[in-house]
Amino acid sequence: MDAGIREEAGNMSILHQKRFMNLDFPFSLWIDQDLKFGAHWHQEVEMVYMLEGSMQIGLNNEIYTLNARDILFINSGDIHYFLHNGQSNKEVVIQFGLSLLDMYSDVISGSRFINPLISRKQKIIGNSIECVYHEIEKQIILLINEYQSKRTGYHMAVKARLYDLAVVILRYVPLERYSLEERTKQLLQLEVLKKIFQYVEEHYESEINLEDISTSVNYSVFYFPRFFKGVTGMTFGHYLRDFRIRKAEEFLRKNDSSISEVAFRCGFNSVKTFNRVFKQLRGCSPTAYKKAIYEK
Repeated sequence: MDAGIREEAGNMSILHQKRFMNLDFPFSLWIDQDLKFGAHWHQEVEMVYMLEGSMQIGLNNEIYTLNARDILFINSGDIHYFLHNGQSNKEVVIQFGLSLLDMYSDVISGSRFINPLISRKQKIIGNSIECVYHEIEKQIILLINEYQSKRTGYHMAVKARLYDLAVVILRYVPLERYSLEERTKQLLQLEVLKKIFQYVEEHYESEINLEDISTSVNYSVFYFPRFFKGVTGMTFGHYLRDFRIRKAEEFLRKNDSSISEVAFRCGFNSVKTFNRVFKQLRGCSPTAYKKAIYEK
């Protein structure tokens, strides 16, 4: 592994990176450990490059397992989330606005990756070359090192590397154009999910039953579960539990609230249930999680 990649490996905040992306140069890069992030989407293209360990990422209605040096492409508008498998890992996350690709932005945004997971173990057949993985990896490493060094003119160098990467993708990585009907359907689905996620954000402290969440988007209680699972690849119940546990982690990190206070604040009706779900999703009890935070 190129030593330059590891020079600034820190535990950077995803929310910070997303919130302050420079509109004049919409590019963001960070190295994270044991990344956990709930279902979401954004206009930027995202690439995840595994440095160490393995992890699972939900992408639209599929779940992909990434091992060391695997690469996952997440296109604009793709719904994705990071699953915690209890194993230690380290990954590079790169986001960039399609405006950096100028005239080619519509080509990328209007297409889907037939296989978004690129591994050094697989063969990509197309246009007389058998494997493009190493070329993609090389461009990503150059991109990472250029961005981290931030030498004079690095903005131009980063954009040049993105162009080189885009050329490889457009020429050799199988893409499939969205039809107008498919693109319209995707945009409508994202609007519905936006309402669902907002409802959960506003009501997670209280009981949320299937009738409430279905009514919030004018769906029947019979159609809503099929819609949510079909679009995100997970059940709404799993999403809600995961969301509440993420909120619990925030409270456990930031204040001195007791375990029971955090449990009820995050919508759990008993401490026993909270402990069981927390351990199921995070591999340890809330007490152990809190203790580990304060011992750092």
